[in-house]
Amino acid sequence: MKIGIDFHGVITDDSDFWLERLKEWDSFGHDIHLMTGARWQTFIDECCTLGYKVPYTTFFSISDFILKHYPDKVNIDNPDHPHIEDKKLWDRAKAEYARYHNLDLVIEDTESYIKYFTTPVMLYKSNRKKTT
Repeated sequence: MKIGIDFHGVITDDSDFWLERLKEWDSFGHDIHLMTGARWQTFIDECCTLGYKVPYTTFFSISDFILKHYPDKVNIDNPDHPHIEDKKLWDRAKAEYARYHNLDLVIEDTESYIKYFTTPVMLYKSNRKKTT
């Protein structure tokens, strides 16, 4: 299987559970597409800080994708956290990635993204209480 899974809000909200699933899926030979809004280096830095060893086959960053394909749509005052004004462009990016790569399933926590998917998608809602 080709499985897409969101990092922030899915893996980060129940890391023990999801990291164990990812290890299992990896051992079974499934392709794991890690998907996040964060840039590559931000993701790596966060994994190092949290001590996560995240098994994955392919990494997809909405920020990096938009910077590469739609640079005119990005405010890069802060290159580590580019600001994309076009919410629709941001919200549909994972769905387009999933469709292009023929993913079999995506696990996502952001409801506003769901309407753009043609790929089967599981909406994950964590029971963990958010702190502000």
